[in-house]
Amino acid sequence: MKGLLFIGIVLFGLVSSIYGDLTDNFESYTLNTWPSSNWVPDGNAKTDTTHNTIALDPANPTNQVLKLYGVVGSFWAALTYNAYSFPTDYVIEASVFNGTEVIPTSGHEVRASIGMRNGVYWNSATNPVRNLILFHKDGHICAGDYSFLGTYETDRWYDVKIHYQRIGDDLLLEYWLDGSFLGDRTSIISNLSIEESLDHIELAAGAGSAYFDDIHVSPVPIPGAVLLGAIGLSMAGLKLRKRICENRS
Repeated sequence: MKGLLFIGIVLFGLVSSIYGDLTDNFESYTLNTWPSSNWVPDGNAKTDTTHNTIALDPANPTNQVLKLYGVVGSFWAALTYNAYSFPTDYVIEASVFNGTEVIPTSGHEVRASIGMRNGVYWNSATNPVRNLILFHKDGHICAGDYSFLGTYETDRWYDVKIHYQRIGDDLLLEYWLDGSFLGDRTSIISNLSIEESLDHIELAAGAGSAYFDDIHVSPVPIPGAVLLGAIGLSMAGLKLRKRICENRS
């Protein structure tokens, strides 16, 4: 049984070491600067350094967050990317706060969004993207395929959790908002090579201001590794309890 425990721990460790975690709460950066050591700016985040920056939390000024601003009434969004080697099964968590700007019918109609991008350029014709979640200006939260998931309010924080699981060309996306399950979406990936080329987390503000905090991306352990590890730990505990009982007799 020690062998099973060892195999489980090794498999779990391999998943963690190959893919690792991406975590950022934006506290280590200087206020009113761009977090250039980790995040690559694009679009309006590159051209407007005043409104795209490390800012104070609009709800809690003792906390630092990342602020993005997409030009209202135009097609000039603010985007940023962080390199990540995606496993086929992972979870992304983030806190998202949408501003109160009135978004007209012209230009981008999505406020904050989170996705997966190939490279660090916004044009999906040359750098493919998979949208994961979008906050539409009409108060609807949309899945990556723009289908309805729920509603949200501006001027408040939401904790978002998304589970991405790919088996072959089958894709499952599961969604939570503030700990409540919103639903799931299943689809067939039309081009697996494009999906496998996605190598950056993307945060964006299509129109208006969007704030992001507590980004955490982590691989989901291989089920067999967890099971083997749990079996091994259980048996190890059983043997320990047995020895304790034997010592007491």
